[in-house]
Amino acid sequence: MSGIITKCIAAPKAKTRELAVQIILMYIEIEKFEAVQEEILKGMDHKNPKIVLACVSAVTQALRYVYV
Repeated sequence: MSGIITKCIAAPKAKTRELAVQIILMYIEIEKFEAVQEEILKGMDHKNPKIVLACVSAVTQALRYVYV
């Protein structure tokens, strides 16, 4: 998860970003939410604002996915 957060979630290519979010949602689906949550929270403390924004967006999408 740490590689996905640091390298892929804020990548310049849109397809890479979409696949990163899909992988995060798949991890949540197979009930590995604790690992995902820990890495996303670490990503929110990152000094790159693009990674922080992408982590917030991923959390929002995950909450929509879980509660819909």
